[in-house]
Amino acid sequence: MSIDGLLRARRDAARRLIAENPVEVRITQTTFVADGVGGRMEQTHSLASFVGRLLPTRLVLRQSQDEAGTRQAKEWLLLAPSDVVVNAGDSRFVVAGVTYRIKEVIPRRYRGEIYVQHIILEGVT
Repeated sequence: MSIDGLLRARRDAARRLIAENPVEVRITQTTFVADGVGGRMEQTHSLASFVGRLLPTRLVLRQSQDEAGTRQAKEWLLLAPSDVVVNAGDSRFVVAGVTYRIKEVIPRRYRGEIYVQHIILEGVT
């Protein structure tokens, strides 16, 4: 099988895996800008919309502490198509009433070409 054939086979396998249990994902990012009178305003931007697949990676709640207090979260994996542009950071989306925060984006490559993206998520409770 040629390199193009192997890449196509990996992309097809990823599409079939996503199609087994698809979810509609609409990623938004919230930024804050100066309001001109000494404060700031919240702005929400829609970044990407695509069909992916959510998979749990850890079923144990993970606790973290920051200036806002204690936070509990489960880790999830989102399989996304190769052509979706997604960045980690303050990007979030909601599926079935649960908010997910993007922690890391891992493009899976074969011979330098992306065939699927693994997006590590935190389910925020």
